Amino acid sequence: MRFFSIKIIFSLITTVIIGVIGLNTGVFWDNVIFISQMGDALYHHGILSWGSIPVEHDPGHPPFVASIMVLFWYIFGKSLLVSHLILWPFIFGIVWQLYNLCSFFIKSKELCFLSVLFLLIDTTILAHVISIDIEVPLLFFCLYTVNSILLCHDKQKCLALVFLSMVSLRGMMLCFGLFLFDLWFHKQYIKTLKIYFIASIPSLLFVFWRLYDKGWIISNPLHIWGDSLSFISFSDFIKNMGWNLIVIIHRYLDFGRFIPILFILFTLIYKRKLLKKKEVRILITLSVLSVSAILLSCLILKNAIGHRYFLISFISIELLALILVEYYRKRILLFSVMILSLISGSFYVYPDKISELWDSTMAHYPYWELRSQALNYMDNHHIEIANTASFYPNLSIDEVELNNDPRHFQYFDGSNKYVLFSNVMIYSEEDYDILMDKYYLIKKYQSRGVRVEIRKMKAGVELNTSFDNSK
Repeated sequence: MRFFSIKIIFSLITTVIIGVIGLNTGVFWDNVIFISQMGDALYHHGILSWGSIPVEHDPGHPPFVASIMVLFWYIFGKSLLVSHLILWPFIFGIVWQLYNLCSFFIKSKELCFLSVLFLLIDTTILAHVISIDIEVPLLFFCLYTVNSILLCHDKQKCLALVFLSMVSLRGMMLCFGLFLFDLWFHKQYIKTLKIYFIASIPSLLFVFWRLYDKGWIISNPLHIWGDSLSFISFSDFIKNMGWNLIVIIHRYLDFGRFIPILFILFTLIYKRKLLKKKEVRILITLSVLSVSAILLSCLILKNAIGHRYFLISFISIELLALILVEYYRKRILLFSVMILSLISGSFYVYPDKISELWDSTMAHYPYWELRSQALNYMDNHHIEIANTASFYPNLSIDEVELNNDPRHFQYFDGSNKYVLFSNVMIYSEEDYDILMDKYYLIKKYQSRGVRVEIRKMKAGVELNTSFDNSK
């Protein structure tokens, strides 16, 4: 009972620390669609009016998380604070489930607490957990499912699978990957099939409804993911697959994870007998099978590949590295090196023309304060937002701040008088070249590699009204 109380206190304190760190953040990257735009449609038309979402704001995923947000917006009002607090129970659940996962492989209770903190310093996990982000409930339900599989809790597993599949289409893909892992782990084929079939009924009903009501699931013709299977030739398909494989490898090694992964590879080659250890085989299998459907889709589609797709795989790999450290005499040194490597991932900042997935790193954290300072400067110097261009995900004040502010930035098309730019926004090389060539800097705010700039078109520059911003 005393230990249970300690576990609750640890989970609560960790949740509050993470939650308070995140209170400064607004809605970022894809969550502008999943939370703000889908949520806004449901807020005005009804929580369950899933068919009311405009096609330009519809990614084809179940608006489950947006519906939860809207429910509490009705009760407490629509705001960033309310939206953050809604996710705190899921953060608590993530910490709790991480401890349960660690305790399955590590017998020392004290080491389990340290292991949870070790896993949470992965910048990709932390960046999503502090944000208003659908990855928070997704990760919770995924971890809940994994632990239910390991501990043979069939009813809890079925419940967790239902919610996991309804968070997003990627949640459905994780369900399939966990189904494969479950079959491998328990070897109970009929029973496992029965549980997963029952758990899949809500998501299957959603898919059938989507196809009947909309005629498509993910191939939205108004967005770039609508042509994710349009290949010119078979060789184009093979080239795309090869490039995607390189990108996937990069996602695994990025943000300091290369040290734990190289350590694992070295250890399993140098100490091959460890491959016979049950915990080693379980974690390796979990890291691969859990995301197998996602890996397959990432290989064959043209869509961008996010670090967030592989969170459960990252957790499995880093926990495996932690376990393998125990087989070395200089375990404290090795553990320290891996900690420093993962912490360093929060400070990676790529050059402006090299794509960085800012939603998956704590390196973007200074952006929120810098953005606030830039907006204050614009207000104080009478630079109208309506006359200023910006880039996704900073095109609408309300979609970022959830404050019902109706002001919108213009789309950048090379003819705008003013531009609010940040290196954490999504822009093309062509956008960037035009911005640097035709616009001069009025004001810049920067911190730890993150910049927010206010720029104005140079005098005498010919307006480029034909610039194509349809991408």
